[in-house]
Amino acid sequence: MNSKTSRRNFLKSTSLISTSLIVGFKFNSPNLIIAKETSELDPNLYVIISPNNTITFKLPNIELGQGTHTGQAIIIAEELEVNLDKVNVINAPPDPRYGRLNTGGSASIRNNFRKLLKVGAATKEILLKAASSKWNVPVDECFASNGTVIHSKSNRSFTFGELANKATKLEVPSNPKLKNNKEYRLIGKSINRIDISEKVNGTSIYGMDVRIPGMLQAVVKQSLVRGGSLFKYNEKEALSVRGVKAVVPIPSQQVTLKNYPESIAVVAESNWQAVKGMEILNPVFKGGDTLNLSSNIIEGKFQEEINKISYPEKVDSNLTFEVEYDTPLYAHATIEPLNFTVNYTEKFCEVWGPTQSQTSLEFYIKELTGLTSDKIKINITSIGGSFGIKQTFDALVQALTISKLLMKPIQVMWTREQEIQNSYPMQMNKNKVRISLNDKGFPIQWDHKIVNSHSFAHRSQKFKKWIDKWNWEPNTSEGFPPIYDIKNFSLGNKSVDFGLASYNFRTTGCNQNCFVIESIIDESAHKANINPLDYRLTLLRNDERHYKLLKNIAKNSYWDVDVKKGQGKGIAINEFMIKKTKEGRNSFGDPTSIVAFISEIEISNKGKLKINKVHCKIDCGICVNPDQVIAQAEGGIMMGISMLLNEEITFENGMVVQSNYDDYKIAKMKHTPEIKVSIVESSLPPAGIAEAVVAPVIPSITNAIFAATGKRIRKLPIGKQKLV
Repeated sequence: MNSKTSRRNFLKSTSLISTSLIVGFKFNSPNLIIAKETSELDPNLYVIISPNNTITFKLPNIELGQGTHTGQAIIIAEELEVNLDKVNVINAPPDPRYGRLNTGGSASIRNNFRKLLKVGAATKEILLKAASSKWNVPVDECFASNGTVIHSKSNRSFTFGELANKATKLEVPSNPKLKNNKEYRLIGKSINRIDISEKVNGTSIYGMDVRIPGMLQAVVKQSLVRGGSLFKYNEKEALSVRGVKAVVPIPSQQVTLKNYPESIAVVAESNWQAVKGMEILNPVFKGGDTLNLSSNIIEGKFQEEINKISYPEKVDSNLTFEVEYDTPLYAHATIEPLNFTVNYTEKFCEVWGPTQSQTSLEFYIKELTGLTSDKIKINITSIGGSFGIKQTFDALVQALTISKLLMKPIQVMWTREQEIQNSYPMQMNKNKVRISLNDKGFPIQWDHKIVNSHSFAHRSQKFKKWIDKWNWEPNTSEGFPPIYDIKNFSLGNKSVDFGLASYNFRTTGCNQNCFVIESIIDESAHKANINPLDYRLTLLRNDERHYKLLKNIAKNSYWDVDVKKGQGKGIAINEFMIKKTKEGRNSFGDPTSIVAFISEIEISNKGKLKINKVHCKIDCGICVNPDQVIAQAEGGIMMGISMLLNEEITFENGMVVQSNYDDYKIAKMKHTPEIKVSIVESSLPPAGIAEAVVAPVIPSITNAIFAATGKRIRKLPIGKQKLV
């Protein structure tokens, strides 16, 4: 299967578009359509079958490394009856007729599963009708298999391509028959990802790999104090560096609610020459929004603000206790830094780079150039990690500004230091929680206060309204109220603006909130002197999915088997994606994934933590590609372990202290435990998994630490905290 088709080859293969079969959905409509001319196209996602038997799936979501293109292709191919090796996959363009194209929130399969099935099934039905008409036989004597339609009685056959012209003249079925789950031959089977070979053999093109004639490379620097202005720099000396072609000051720019700070670029023939030129340029900045900000100031402000939030009246209880939990700022720290390549002329703009949204990327280009869609071409490259940060457009704004000024193709690639010090860390939280237990030791009141460092409200007026008008911060509502049977729950929240913009880190507030919720349930179980598993099961007796998943993982991991001194087991569970609304826990009609963990650890006499084994049990509804779900779980587990152990952004003198992987420490191979992932067989609609697995691994390990040592981890990361 080919996951990359050049624009030229794609246009060539569909040059007979009027005789190609194109099936899809109209935007904001559940009705399938068939299009015979490009002017009629208004699909959300569709299949194109050309007379030369080229079969192309044009998909709305971008492959970020999570296996989305493979999963979506499997779904269409399942109903269409075609093997993946016969199919090309390309990204849908940022055409408004598709609606807003964006990849995130583990929604690619969840939001498109049934639509993709219907597209495949409808296309197959049209092809069967076309074949039966050409043979003049009943349609029920025809069947599809591996890209062909076969007449069962005579064994005659047509390729899908040979039927494309005839099929365009037929009416598309409004409600095509879908397979029963038990009839699936692709869905539910582990299938190799379609992009593996090109990533292994090095042919996959990332943003940093882009090379076009006449291209220059730029290194950009901005103030380490957020929002600082350019004060002075050594332009003459920098221009004397070999290969340096220009020094370009970049003014601050406002796009919607987002302000891109003033910066300065060194443009050279190579990235290395630009780096050396920037060292000589030595720009100095002054002022800024975070001037004098420090982690100590943040902590003091948090304490002040959280104490202003009042608890509701306390109910009568046998025991009440209050605890405080803290989570830090997290950098995305992707292997591939932010980058974009821009070739701007007065009449046209072509862009190459990694992004999570075709629609947003085109919007930014329009805002910055004034060009219309027909004068813009977007090339989405392979992506070397995102976790949310490839929603940003700083490198695009900088590259486009330079290209407009010099009228040259320009590639901007951020340095690792920029990526960590000037990027958009996931917000940090302080939690204060008051728990009241009844005479049996179970919670009857849970009052939760959260103060967070910033919100993602800077992105759009829609998000800003959540904060300003509704006093509702989406991240801090994630996972609330807790799934457990608790009669009285309250949540108070305050966002504090320290001049720090934010982007979600692989998930929304799930990572922080799950850590706190599952830790507090463990604390309550300890105070009640009840086994943490039994305690949870009692509180989940009215929730069959959660209850069964916990029982299952406990049995499979031998939870009841005693461990040696210095060892411990911890348990945690998480449902993704749930938010607190006036109605309580709300998934807004979307299917949810539930993930349960049991972790086994040991602590040496010197207090060194070793994570021996992590058991993960997943209930994600119908599992389209089990091998990919397991891969996502394994990656998510290691990300959670990394967040637990050392990851943390701190501030001093208005600037981020960390600058590279030597002081922003991510987990290494030596930190990798034995990982066992299993998936529950389910007939529920598929839900997202990429983000669901990160959160619960953290409290499962901290709860295991408590079981081994009696030391409760209430502040992340563990870092240098003493465990014995």
